Amino acid sequence: MDLDAPIVRYLPDLPAQHHATALRQLLTHRGGIRHYVDKDFSRDAPGPIDQRRYLSNADVLAVFISDPLVAKPGERVAYSTFGYTLASLVLEAAAQIPFVDLLHRDIAVPLGMSSLAGDAPVSLVANRVSGYLPGDTIRRAFPPFQGKWGNAPQNNPAYKWAGGGLLATPTDLARFGAAHLRPGKLSASALGALFTVQTGRTDHSPPLGLGWRIDEDGGGRLRWHHAGGQEGARASLVVYPRQRLSIAFATNITGLPADVNGPSERIANALTQ
Repeated sequence: MDLDAPIVRYLPDLPAQHHATALRQLLTHRGGIRHYVDKDFSRDAPGPIDQRRYLSNADVLAVFISDPLVAKPGERVAYSTFGYTLASLVLEAAAQIPFVDLLHRDIAVPLGMSSLAGDAPVSLVANRVSGYLPGDTIRRAFPPFQGKWGNAPQNNPAYKWAGGGLLATPTDLARFGAAHLRPGKLSASALGALFTVQTGRTDHSPPLGLGWRIDEDGGGRLRWHHAGGQEGARASLVVYPRQRLSIAFATNITGLPADVNGPSERIANALTQ
């Protein structure tokens, strides 16, 4: 892949506003593509974004591809799940293989990540946990609800495989992080590209590499990390390259822990004293 080539090379039918966008911009949240907005969760047709059916890439792109850009491509950092959706479709077009199959072939199999897969909510998946919402979250929408916890709704993440739609165990997530600690599964040049800082710190973002946040923890240790959450899930991966640590965890509760990098920092403290 040419990270700086216009993505229209791979997806020639994109609207004109995306013709100057490059894959490097998408991977560093500089593609100008919006994040979630109120209409994504409206009960009006076609319904909330997590409850729709996505039978083709055209259905996925229809969610956001024609919406106004929040900035010109390359102009500023603006976090976007949909930017990663578009990046995944670019990779899929270049490889001529569905994105989840590409993940299986090039990541899951080489790294021994047997649990890595796209989340198929209607399928039976061994050992997949149920998701839960804090009771206070539920009461904001349904005041009569009683209880400390409630079931998270079943969601369809097929519109965001690369931005929050995958399944994996924390062990496999840590295994993925560990593969970045030295050349081997990944080449030295690939690792250099991933962890070269591409953007400066902003009010809403630490410095970014390609898909990784790059900064220091409270103890001054360099770390490469990312975290995320959705209804019924919370996950974090932090790699400490100088300490040769890869630390991952996941919970099946929305928004908890609130300090998503804190647990990893405390583990690093315990292991490096």
